[in-house]
Amino acid sequence: MNPISNQYYNFYTAFSSFLAVLCLSVFSVTAQSVSNVDKKMEDLYNEGVRLYESENYNAAILKFEEVLKVKEIDSIYLALGKIYNNKKEFDKGLEAINKGLNLKPKNPEEFYIVRSDLYAGSGNYKSSIQDVDALVELDPENSAYLQKRGEQLITIGSFEDAIISFTKAIQLSDTLSKSYLKRGFAYLFLEDFEKAYNDVDQSIKINPNNVDAYKLKASILFLGKNYQSALENISKAIFLQPNYSENYKIRGGIYRELQDDESALKDLNRVIELAENDPEGYKQRAFIFKNKKMYPEALLDLSKAIELKPDDSNTFYGRGTIYLEIGRQDQAILDFDKAIELGTQDPRVYQKRGEIFKSLNRTIEADADFKKSKELEAQAAY
Repeated sequence: MNPISNQYYNFYTAFSSFLAVLCLSVFSVTAQSVSNVDKKMEDLYNEGVRLYESENYNAAILKFEEVLKVKEIDSIYLALGKIYNNKKEFDKGLEAINKGLNLKPKNPEEFYIVRSDLYAGSGNYKSSIQDVDALVELDPENSAYLQKRGEQLITIGSFEDAIISFTKAIQLSDTLSKSYLKRGFAYLFLEDFEKAYNDVDQSIKINPNNVDAYKLKASILFLGKNYQSALENISKAIFLQPNYSENYKIRGGIYRELQDDESALKDLNRVIELAENDPEGYKQRAFIFKNKKMYPEALLDLSKAIELKPDDSNTFYGRGTIYLEIGRQDQAILDFDKAIELGTQDPRVYQKRGEIFKSLNRTIEADADFKKSKELEAQAAY
């Protein structure tokens, strides 16, 4: 198991949201001009573009479909592909893009870009990378295509190959802040912290307002237990992006490592203020309440997290430990039971439940839980 996703799980789950790589294409008209159809169709198209840009996707789809009833236009299929990608309706997006490609657009590159994203969204990473490879084959000196290829390789965990693509992109254009950033991310997963740090630093030099670079730099410093410097960098990200809840979640995690529960609590209150339906904010705040022995508040937060995400075994384990601390063994057993039902592989769940069974003289059940706990510990070590 990668120690980055094990030892630092709570911090990394907060940090990881921004790492998801999605290449957002700029809306544009390609190949076939809408001016080839009558004025009414052109007006419908322009209205569709306006609705798309205002993120009124369903209405935009209706406008574009009206145009397609009269004439098939590749740029409209491209637009629909982008809309369905944003709506996470990947099959519909793929259908639209393939119809556009069947019209033999003069510049198919953007179709491949969008289709690559759609394949990735649907979990078909092999086809996604094949589309990016097709782009690179069309223009092997295009640094943007090489950068995108690196991004898609990261999604499947091919970090070494991703580094090769980013390096080629940087050789073609050494002002690519994003390529340095993403290569740094790949180095981080390979646990080459020095190269990761140097790449992120270079990314910031090229673009001092790169919020994601400060976040990644904070992560690298956090993993090196340089918490104060990590704090400074995530605070820069917050300065640049003050209304993004994940930033405060990350900083709250760093404050927890610094044992500054009051500052962590302020940040997690801000997380919940900005994203009241995010279960992670409630979970992290519950840990602080637990440290402060504010058990009713901790239980409320964990119950809220369970309401928002009822299939998270870790939350049931966390609530169970609090019930155990305040002497409510029956409730603790129920929560540990639920964590196990949800498929937890955390040996602590069995260990804690076994300890309760032992205290209740339920020896057979206790021994079974202790045995299972040891088995899971051995598997994790392996």
